[in-house]
Amino acid sequence: MNSKGYTREALEQAPNHISYRNWYNSILLVKRFVAAETGYHVNLNTELENELGLSGDLAWEFMERFGKVFDVNMEEFKLNFLKYFRPNSSYVSLLTLHLMFEIPVKAIQHLFKGNTQRFGEHLFDSKEYDLTIGDLVASVVKKKFCLREKLKRIR
Repeated sequence: MNSKGYTREALEQAPNHISYRNWYNSILLVKRFVAAETGYHVNLNTELENELGLSGDLAWEFMERFGKVFDVNMEEFKLNFLKYFRPNSSYVSLLTLHLMFEIPVKAIQHLFKGNTQRFGEHLFDSKEYDLTIGDLVASVVKKKFCLREKLKRIR
């Protein structure tokens, strides 16, 4: 029990807390996956685009395989792809085709939810964040795409 009266078991079941063992095992699995996919040995701070050279369609396909292999919900990532990777500019890519169908569906959902935020702002922003191996590990632990800064580890 910690100073606030929470047991380790209760903290591990909390949505933003993970155990050290779960974090460590996830690190090993993600590092093996990335090495098999890219041929590079990585650490938690390795950037997918800048260091591994993933961008555009390559990044999209890599992240789709990642989501399938680790059973990670990638919907949030797909909506915000351009925050993490630069698109290919020379031809119509898989991303472009995906967005052609995704945007109208999300626009309709946005209207029915009554959101006050302007629709599409997040779809067309330039790259804002360098996605790292640590973010992939956090996503594996949470079973949905998230950034590692959103998680708190338990010692």
